[in-house]
Amino acid sequence: VGSDGVLQSKTHGLRGEVVRGGEFTWIWYRLIPGNTRLSAFRLERRELSLDAGGELPQAAVISALTGLKTGFSWQITGDLSFSIRPEALPALVAENALDDQAALDAYLDRREGEIRAYVSQRLSYYLTDSAEGAEAALRAISKTGRTAELEGDVIAAFPFMFEPVCRISITKLPDFAQWNAARKLYTAYLERQRVLMEGETLREAERKIASQFRFDELARYGELLTQYPVLIQYLGLEQKTERLE
Repeated sequence: VGSDGVLQSKTHGLRGEVVRGGEFTWIWYRLIPGNTRLSAFRLERRELSLDAGGELPQAAVISALTGLKTGFSWQITGDLSFSIRPEALPALVAENALDDQAALDAYLDRREGEIRAYVSQRLSYYLTDSAEGAEAALRAISKTGRTAELEGDVIAAFPFMFEPVCRISITKLPDFAQWNAARKLYTAYLERQRVLMEGETLREAERKIASQFRFDELARYGELLTQYPVLIQYLGLEQKTERLE
């Protein structure tokens, strides 16, 4: 009781269904002496600490443009708790050669860093994808201390998890009023640069067209002179006549 088991046998290999503690399960080939081995696991909840931080989108660029040096960063701490989904236990045992509780604990210990990195990455994505999205996400987290979107993403990334719960505390919140004002200045600056660049691009295009036209004209003259060398003498006489006149 309190444990779940994975059954392996010489005749049938690893059983794909977990043997639940406290429930009667009839498996006939267990009657064969020395044929089966039952590995028991306690699927207790584990808890990982979380720590993530960052800046709102394009914070460095906007700070440099507006001269504002603070107010655009955020910081989050918290924890993630979860247990192993019983149905996922046989696959974990088979794929990772887990034969006892110590092996399962060591496996989960090895994956803690990966899980933390993933949660931090997802939090950073929610809070830097867009300023509007960051404000909505931070305000929702500040009210409930949780985010259903993050918990859903965690299950998708780590299907062996059962009921992951993220408890989040915001230790530093950006100044969104200042951010929105600075972003308007930045947007206006970008628009002005776009207009200036469009004008410069048009002038550059006109210069290239004129240069190409002149080049084509000279190329045509070159072809004519190659085909009709007598034109060289004619043009020379024409220039002398013009000077005499």
